[in-house]
Amino acid sequence: MKTLFTALRQILFLALLFTATHVSAQVISVRDSLMDIEGDTMPEPFRILPELFVTPDGSNPVDYILDNVARKAKENRKALNYTATTTFHVYASNMDLLPQFLSKTQNWAVKTGMGLMGMRAMYNYVTSHEETGLGISVTQKAKGNDTDYSDERILFSPSDMPEKVGQQIMKMARFPMFDAVYGDKNLLDRKKRHKVYEIEYIGTAEEEDGSLYYILKVWRNKGKAYQRTTTLHIADGSWGVLRQENRSSLMSSYIRCERISGILLPVKCVQTPNTMSMEELADKAKASIARMEKEGKEPSKRIQKLLNRVEKVADGTRRDAPMMKYSFEVHYH
Repeated sequence: MKTLFTALRQILFLALLFTATHVSAQVISVRDSLMDIEGDTMPEPFRILPELFVTPDGSNPVDYILDNVARKAKENRKALNYTATTTFHVYASNMDLLPQFLSKTQNWAVKTGMGLMGMRAMYNYVTSHEETGLGISVTQKAKGNDTDYSDERILFSPSDMPEKVGQQIMKMARFPMFDAVYGDKNLLDRKKRHKVYEIEYIGTAEEEDGSLYYILKVWRNKGKAYQRTTTLHIADGSWGVLRQENRSSLMSSYIRCERISGILLPVKCVQTPNTMSMEELADKAKASIARMEKEGKEPSKRIQKLLNRVEKVADGTRRDAPMMKYSFEVHYH
């Protein structure tokens, strides 16, 4: 039962990953307006300092830095007092192929899960369109632990998008900006962080203006197929996140922060997929099976069936696998 639950959770996660906040608009204008999503990327350190980092309390650098981030984040959360307007742009293509990768049981599980989360209409709409896009705007007012949302607007959307779909998508834009970089409770908890992650102190770096920051690299599922890495640039003294980059086998994202009333908060996020062709996707599945056979493991029937479905889709007229990219920019008042 536990294995089944884990499999269903992974399927739901992948489906959400591919579908979160997308809707098709007048395709040409949407695609053109979203192709400039590339935006910022994680900058190389201006200068890495050579000296050894010795912590004042004798603890290792990772715990010293993250404990200070946790302490400061707790203080800053209580002091939050801002109004901000966030503009989201999303573009996706070939999402209508996604159900073809899943078995009947998996498709049922995904649709049921989406229904339980109140996202069924959105999922059905997205997976029935070859190319999709959407722009939305949401204003949030944060005071301490409370965040209120108002002035929710769809900036551009497809003419055939049902109102219910727009309402479901708008829900996904309601999240506190503070939590985008300070919301990982496991990472900020000394007792939990080393059980969940593998964390390495990379070094201390210097900005062009002479200010210092620390570089940490965080791995989840290191060495596994779904490995995810996060690189953090943490400001010395204020203990806020300057920049954050996330990478996985599916996609990468970059968040840039600026000081808003003395607190480092997100001002821009860009997420892009690791795009691949249908042929590359099929080759990747074959390589996975070959690796299992080389290790003396017999691929399960489920994996073989998945490969067959991937190859069947790859033999079609579409060249590219399902993909999505999004960005958001925050303007603080």
